[in-house]
Amino acid sequence: GNCVSGEAAETSAPSWRLLATLRILHLDEEGEGGEALKLISDAKVDPRREVSESNEAAVLATVKTLLEAMLAPYPSSLEADRARLEGAELTGGQRACLTHVASIKQVIEANLAWCNSRSAGLVS
Repeated sequence: GNCVSGEAAETSAPSWRLLATLRILHLDEEGEGGEALKLISDAKVDPRREVSESNEAAVLATVKTLLEAMLAPYPSSLEADRARLEGAELTGGQRACLTHVASIKQVIEANLAWCNSRSAGLVS
């Protein structure tokens, strides 16, 4: 997708490795049936897949917090960056830098949308 046009990659989601790691982390924190590594080694839990709703909710909350922290330092929104790219007189270097920053924001926002969509699908 193009950050100027606003097209987001439909496959944007956190890596399965990050999700698996967080599922393991939250297994121990929530006391879901014992020690996480024992559950995994006994093949009772596959961290590549959703372990439980409460575990997945904790994983998604962690990912969302991380993504929001990554987005927070930027002084402008993705929409403002797109508008500036479309309307402002920019040097080649300025355009390249702004396009790069907008691309980063687009990936973060697409991942946040994925988290929100997944969270909405969990029964509270």
